[in-house]
Amino acid sequence: MIQIQNSNQPAKKFALFELGFRPFFLGGCVFSIILMIIWLQNIIFNVPLSFFNHSLIPQYWHAHEMMSGFAVAIVAGFLLTAVRNWTGIQTINNKKLIFVFGVWIMARISFWLPDSVAFITAVFFNLLFLFLLTLAICHPLYLKKQYNQIAVLGSKIIFLLVADALFFAGIFYNNQPILYTGLILSLFVIIALVLVMSRRVVPFFIEKGLRLRTPLKNSKMIDLSSLFVFLSLLITFTLDKTHIITNILSLIMAALHSVRLYYWFARDIIKKPLLWTLYFGNVWIIIGLLLMALDIHYFSLSIHAWTTGTVALVTLGMMARVSLGHTGRNIFEAPKSVTYVFALITLSAISRVFAPLILPSTYYTQIISFSITLWIVAFILFVIIYAPILIKPRIDGQPG
Repeated sequence: MIQIQNSNQPAKKFALFELGFRPFFLGGCVFSIILMIIWLQNIIFNVPLSFFNHSLIPQYWHAHEMMSGFAVAIVAGFLLTAVRNWTGIQTINNKKLIFVFGVWIMARISFWLPDSVAFITAVFFNLLFLFLLTLAICHPLYLKKQYNQIAVLGSKIIFLLVADALFFAGIFYNNQPILYTGLILSLFVIIALVLVMSRRVVPFFIEKGLRLRTPLKNSKMIDLSSLFVFLSLLITFTLDKTHIITNILSLIMAALHSVRLYYWFARDIIKKPLLWTLYFGNVWIIIGLLLMALDIHYFSLSIHAWTTGTVALVTLGMMARVSLGHTGRNIFEAPKSVTYVFALITLSAISRVFAPLILPSTYYTQIISFSITLWIVAFILFVIIYAPILIKPRIDGQPG
């Protein structure tokens, strides 16, 4: 753990850049609200969106920004904070953190610049951000010789960089398969990060939150099998033209993760919002896999099971908990209103994934609009609750 320095300096009133989770959690949430409002206007009012002189269609911009904009920001905030705990070395803060966060903001803004400079600016700032994030995460791990952590986490950030490079290469060469491969790789890496971090923290959180006397079971065989099957699924998804192997691997992966969640289940999870949101976020991974196994043409629904379900629920749950714990607050006493945030985003995922399977296609626009509106309301509520926590110093007077 970080040793707290005893100082007689007056307490700060503004602590947004004291530790990585603060700006990236808040910035990621605010960006997701803006992103979804823009997307909602495009869907309902047909507000035209044009990027790079029409060489990037709005749907791909939306997909890229959900992954490389929103999701990666939350990942950055979590890892910059977690690595400090794992190594005892202060990760980037203050001026360095402001600079890296500024690069992330410029990456988001770059898509909206004039066509003459937009593309090269977007490439530069998006890849620069992921490069700087890789260095910021791996450097403390290297100093503490935690090479296994570098292999597990640093490699995934590098894969995100590769995915972004493929995305922009696809735009540059007007090659949709390359562009699409970049987006799919980004999605799979984000889900892989969720799987890795869930494996590390979810059973631990459940044990502590419910004061269980017996540790929850984790199977190394399940871990290794899941890693192999998920990697195979990523490869076959882009190469398997008949989709048969992809469907089979999806079903196997769903079964493996179901066993893992069976081991993690505890009866009183539903009573603890900060626990059930993480648990059911992982359930959405299984739902997405089952949809993919049933029919590859359901992959659009699988994507939204993983994004609106898994990514949104897990990131909200992690942000809610991390923000309390790392500002000196009681992690077992989350604000009661945050339960409404989790409920709204769950309803958003249910409506986005299941309503298109039930209702006629003529209601598709209304379904999407309803789901997006719930997302916007959920994240606005989260920002209202947590912005003061993220901006103000720790209540115990310690740094961080």
